[in-house]
Amino acid sequence: MESISELSLEQTKIQIKEGETVTVKIIGGSGNYQISLSDEKLAVAQIENNEINIRALLTGCVTLTVTDENGQTALLNIIIISKILDSDKPRFVWTNSIALDEPNGWGLTVFGNKVAVTSCVEQIQYVLEWEGDSTMGKKLNAFLTTLKKGEAPVKIKLTGLEILDIREQCYFITFSVDNKIGELVFIK
Repeated sequence: MESISELSLEQTKIQIKEGETVTVKIIGGSGNYQISLSDEKLAVAQIENNEINIRALLTGCVTLTVTDENGQTALLNIIIISKILDSDKPRFVWTNSIALDEPNGWGLTVFGNKVAVTSCVEQIQYVLEWEGDSTMGKKLNAFLTTLKKGEAPVKIKLTGLEILDIREQCYFITFSVDNKIGELVFIK
């Protein structure tokens, strides 16, 4: 009797940009693979031989499930980030996009593991903080706090925060809660 190997994927989590296409290899399993996405508005996928081609449509988080003919499953968590991360223009994106290099009343304060984006004109401040340092990589216990004059602070526990890149003192950070993704690009 032939033994069937366990179904898995070459990766369990990927991060791609809107509009980008990536290929992930299927490893093992019994063949005749089927795939499904938790949200087909965010990405599309198709199988060719033992490879899955995934194209990102919109920013957010989506899970791809692969099932073989014996019912084994493997999961791939996909984080789709904004294609504008190709730009090193300083900005903060959450509810809207705020340019941080224009004379628009917005300013930036950077601490070791905390960044505050503040508008004296609108009297609002966003504070992004995490556990650990400011080196590249994923950060734990991350929060986004919104402070607005005359209102109680709103503190959101983030499901993810990652310093993606540091180039010539330009920091590229993405953060998320559920399917909403924000970004911060600044020069230190």
